[in-house]
Amino acid sequence: MGLCYLKKGRFAGGAYHPVLRRIDKFLGAPLPKALKIRQDSAARLLELDAAVAQAVAALKARGFESPYLRAFVVARITPIRLKRGAKVEFRFDAGRSARARSPGPARRRRSRTHHQGEQLMFQHPYTHRGLAVLLAAALSTAACGGGDRPGTAAAAAAGDTAAPSGPSAERLLTVDSLEGPEAVRWDPDQEAWFVSNVNGNSGAKDNNGYITRLAPDGSVDSLKFIAAGRNRVTLHAPKGMAIVGDTLWVADIDAVRGFNRKTGAPVASINVKGAKFLNDIATGPDGIYVTDTGVSFGADGQMTHPGPDVVYKIAGRKVSTAVTFDGEPGPNGITWDSAGSRFIIVPFNDNAIVAWTPGDSTPQKIAEGPGMQDGVEAFGAGRFLVTSWADSSLSVLSEGKMTKLAGNLPGGADIGYDRESGRVAVPQLTENQVQILRIDAGE
Repeated sequence: MGLCYLKKGRFAGGAYHPVLRRIDKFLGAPLPKALKIRQDSAARLLELDAAVAQAVAALKARGFESPYLRAFVVARITPIRLKRGAKVEFRFDAGRSARARSPGPARRRRSRTHHQGEQLMFQHPYTHRGLAVLLAAALSTAACGGGDRPGTAAAAAAGDTAAPSGPSAERLLTVDSLEGPEAVRWDPDQEAWFVSNVNGNSGAKDNNGYITRLAPDGSVDSLKFIAAGRNRVTLHAPKGMAIVGDTLWVADIDAVRGFNRKTGAPVASINVKGAKFLNDIATGPDGIYVTDTGVSFGADGQMTHPGPDVVYKIAGRKVSTAVTFDGEPGPNGITWDSAGSRFIIVPFNDNAIVAWTPGDSTPQKIAEGPGMQDGVEAFGAGRFLVTSWADSSLSVLSEGKMTKLAGNLPGGADIGYDRESGRVAVPQLTENQVQILRIDAGE
């Protein structure tokens, strides 16, 4: 990528790293020959970059407007990310077409869970099914697979960055066989991870969502610990979770549902009148608080943003509007900052990370994020962990500054944090998996 930067000073090389790490290898050729190979590869990568720029222009022509549009194209659509299991041959055909191929019958095989991951990619807020068709035409991308799985030591060494004396991240393992994992919550009492699985359209009332329970080491203790349609459970598209006493509270489109965290039995269901897309939950000193991203899905799967973009407060069984956002920032992740007696809220449709103190009429901007933020969790000492779809990252927010801890986390959603072990679980909604990392808090 250094050669690309020499040719194009504003080249966004970090966006292509998930592809390059899976097709690149050490060259044992003599230096002049190796340099020529690298120069040819750099030229092809710049060719691909030009195709991405054309795709972005085509999207803008169709009415897609966002300062993070280009970052989203690169982060979500890569030639070899869509299938695994076979060795990859990566080459450029005539013109600007970039293709990745898997030889033999393996090229035609597709796993059920990965197919669902592709569907979820275009059902998440601020994505669109039409995007898939447009990008496929613009980039001429073919699905394929191969390379190391995320979570290997090679991926950790290549994909993670950290400040020299600050926090750092080490990838430990990958949990597979999930279906649209949107949120993770750590239960310190039971020493277990809860994972909410959307299992379909994230805005559809299809009653097929479920909650997985994982052991501390990431092994599946109960795949469907809580499952829709079983034991009188209603659960459409579960997302953010919070634990209060023995109750696991779960955001579910326009309702907040409570389950016994030890048995999985349903204990409560609170309808939130006017809610469109309840997303994340945090416990405050006087109740639980739930974000509403304000988006809605029609019968045809088309997404609109009717609003409201709000945070609801639930005390007992009483629901009230805690704060309403101006514009359409799409409030997503929320966590309680005990030191500051305030909530930290990250938006999906804006880059302004905000703090809001109960009783205030408006939130206050405290930092700039990369955009498309999803999850946020208190990290201690006034710091917060944040995921972003824009650059597929996990970052730490401290004193108004964002420091990237790990990359190559596409679809990173609502994270869970085990403070005692320093482990962070990052659900990857579009990948049908959860990454577990160990975070060194640093100085």
